[in-house]
Amino acid sequence: MRNKEMSVTDWLLLYFALFLVVTCVPGLLHGQRITNSIVGIVTDESGGVVPEADVTATNRLTGVRYTTVKTDSVGYYVITELPQGEYAVQVVKSGFKTFTRAGIGVSVNETARIDVKLSVGSTSQRIDVIGGSPLVDSESALEKTEIGHSEITELPSSVSGGRSVLDFTQLAPGLTSNNGQQYGNNNYSVNGSPEDTQTAMVDGANLVGPGTGQWYALRPMVEEVASVNVQTASYKAEYGGMGAFNMTTLSGTNRFHGAGNFFYSPQAWESRNFFSAATAPAHSREWGFNFGGPIIKNKLFFSVTYDRWTFLHSYPVISTVPTSQMDQGNFSAVPTTIYDPMTTCGEYGNPACATNAQGQPIITRQAFQNNTIPTGRLDPVAQKLIQYFPAPNLPGVSNNYTNAANSSGTGTGVAPYFDAKVDFNLNEKNRLFGRVEWTAPYQNGNANFPGPAANGFAQTDANDEWSIIIGDTHTFNSHWVNEFRANYLYGTTKAIGTWGLNKDIDGAVGLSNLSGRDFPQVSIGGLLNMV
Repeated sequence: MRNKEMSVTDWLLLYFALFLVVTCVPGLLHGQRITNSIVGIVTDESGGVVPEADVTATNRLTGVRYTTVKTDSVGYYVITELPQGEYAVQVVKSGFKTFTRAGIGVSVNETARIDVKLSVGSTSQRIDVIGGSPLVDSESALEKTEIGHSEITELPSSVSGGRSVLDFTQLAPGLTSNNGQQYGNNNYSVNGSPEDTQTAMVDGANLVGPGTGQWYALRPMVEEVASVNVQTASYKAEYGGMGAFNMTTLSGTNRFHGAGNFFYSPQAWESRNFFSAATAPAHSREWGFNFGGPIIKNKLFFSVTYDRWTFLHSYPVISTVPTSQMDQGNFSAVPTTIYDPMTTCGEYGNPACATNAQGQPIITRQAFQNNTIPTGRLDPVAQKLIQYFPAPNLPGVSNNYTNAANSSGTGTGVAPYFDAKVDFNLNEKNRLFGRVEWTAPYQNGNANFPGPAANGFAQTDANDEWSIIIGDTHTFNSHWVNEFRANYLYGTTKAIGTWGLNKDIDGAVGLSNLSGRDFPQVSIGGLLNMV
């Protein structure tokens, strides 16, 4: 049985079905347009327009030819939905020499204008132009900064905090960030806008959780990024937010290519914290690779990336813990007077308080002798909780403890990352791509105190995040082009292995009817919390 080519109606029905699937399945996010265009006017040597000329764009690295379009009645042509890359534009018209211009670089969301002047002659005769004047996007008022692959891979970046492609976005004028987290929100602000109100995309798929404003940990690795496009003003409504970050990843080409990296920051290069007696344990190591090439030349391409970052860091924290005298109720070293609440006037059967001229009560009570609470008045729960806190290791009664001298001040972690991308040029009218991305950052947190008193500050956070992107660009004719793109995001975070988590400390100290199994938090009005 002979295969029948799908009609325009068939394609529209297929896309409508896909639309219903994407909008009805939870977790699927719509993507934004990330492809580009080449436009221009074709004229003859006298300046007259040339209609019905055939214009074709060919990607230099993949050899993929994009749908031939014809110039209209005024010589104008538009080639849309071009992936980022370097192109050659060819113009063919009977009665004129074939014109080819190579070296046309097209970036994300850019419209390159290439006007062509044909010379009279045979189509077998050729005029080849390589390079030319730098392209200016004269078709859009968009204010943007393009950060290319060479800049991203060759400019230095910090390995101690985890190398991140987002570090380079701050090269864009008007963009600021007060944070440097590789796997969290970076608190970006564009031209004074509120923080974290931007749209962030990788290969056209949203990186921000729907309705949350929170960034997923899935960030492309530095070596696999083809470019970062930062849009700060006059961007299209499809992006929303107060600015847009467009990141595109490398695709395979007709030649095998790859890159590897290894970065190491040893403890010997770390400086001593001002509050630490010695340099705290710290080191960072990252290695990875990107490799891509053809599966079928001019047809099917792949690109694979792996990266692994391991680290150990310490954050000294100064805290206040009770001294051994305080444990026994002796607060004589504290300059603040401690009163016996049982002697407060008007309470516990005591005489009423005197009043002032305005009729307001004058609160009176008696101070504990020598600022010492009798042993029999100490709360048994408090006495048991105190046992979980370390003794002071600094002088004084306040700011007398630092975690810099013990393992509780040290956090470790590992962040593996994997990405695989496939591009398929089905035919001149249909181009498909798919990308699978996975990361699982695993981090042991720092704690102010050792043991159960560390509570959630010492917990281990285990993340597992996936992103699956599919896309199809279909050209129906020279006037109708459809780009379909969908992304599925999945992410979980689990707190495991915490000293104070999932242990019945409440019952051990004599507390009951409390929710959860964390270390109890003690708060007293007007004072800092114990934990």
